[in-house]
Amino acid sequence: MITPAIRERIKTHLGSHYIDNVMEILNEKGITNRFGNSHSVSTISQVMNQQRRNADIEKVLLSIYEESENEIKKPEVAASGFTHKTNP
Repeated sequence: MITPAIRERIKTHLGSHYIDNVMEILNEKGITNRFGNSHSVSTISQVMNQQRRNADIEKVLLSIYEESENEIKKPEVAASGFTHKTNP
C-alpha cells in the first residue's frame, strides 16, 4: 500500500508526470483492468491518492519511485570521488 509519506516522495521526485510512465509499464507488462482495457489516467491517480486500491498499479508506482531514487544516488557516489580501481 502506498502510504502518505511514500506518496509525497513519489510526487516530489517524479512530479505530476508519473502517470505516463505508469501507463507505459502497465502496457508493456500486459496488465489491464478487468475488462481487458488499459488502466485509465483517473484510476492510476486514484490509486496514487489512496482513493482506490490496485496491487499492480501500486507495484509499478513503487518500482518507478525506487528507480528514481537509484538515479538520484548515482551522481552522489560519482561526486564523492570514489571510483573502483583494480590493482595492476
